[in-house]
Amino acid sequence: MTAIDYQKYETMDKTTLLNALLQEEEKQKQLCKQVSLQNELISYLTSQVRDRLEQGGSSLDMAIEQMKNGEVESFKNFDEYKKAMQKSDA
Repeated sequence: MTAIDYQKYETMDKTTLLNALLQEEEKQKQLCKQVSLQNELISYLTSQVRDRLEQGGSSLDMAIEQMKNGEVESFKNFDEYKKAMQKSDA
């Protein structure tokens, strides 16, 4: 952010000063619109993250339930796992 040069406004005539004011008000409107859009995006992303985290919890619960019911494969070591994965790829 740059410092405001108030001195340049001291020497302006009324018309030029009014135009400067109108330009700055327009810039302010654009910045407010941009901030509003940014806030909207942040709200949307926050809700998406919250939804995904909640879904992740239910997926974890489902995986635990599958393990309890014996619906998942288990292996004694990593070598057994690799062999099983090679068989499933073939």
